[in-house]
Amino acid sequence: MEYSKKYIVNDNHTDKEGWLDNTYYLFCMESCRYNYLKEMLDFDSDEEAKRNIYLKVYDYKIESDGILKKGDNFCVTCSVFLNSAEKQYLDFKHSVIINDKIVSVGVFSVNFIMVSADRL
Repeated sequence: MEYSKKYIVNDNHTDKEGWLDNTYYLFCMESCRYNYLKEMLDFDSDEEAKRNIYLKVYDYKIESDGILKKGDNFCVTCSVFLNSAEKQYLDFKHSVIINDKIVSVGVFSVNFIMVSADRL
């Protein structure tokens, strides 16, 4: 099951040359992941946090083969898989797509954890 969300590169998210800041790729992938969880899996991270249940990213890898610039319209997709090596983790795979071309791929290994109130 794949989920997608559209974005536009605006001035606030670019560097001096007008290219999309690298940290914004992470933001878009995270935003897409939380929307996927809420809209596709009915997991509301805000509600779960009230019960001390959190989504913890343990590892991630991002590969890029293109650059986005100010004004670009792009799409981020998200799908989830069981981690083949570590069965307690889920892998969220994200693709950043512009003009039907994948310019970046990120895989985030996550787990749901319960944190005791005294640790918050």
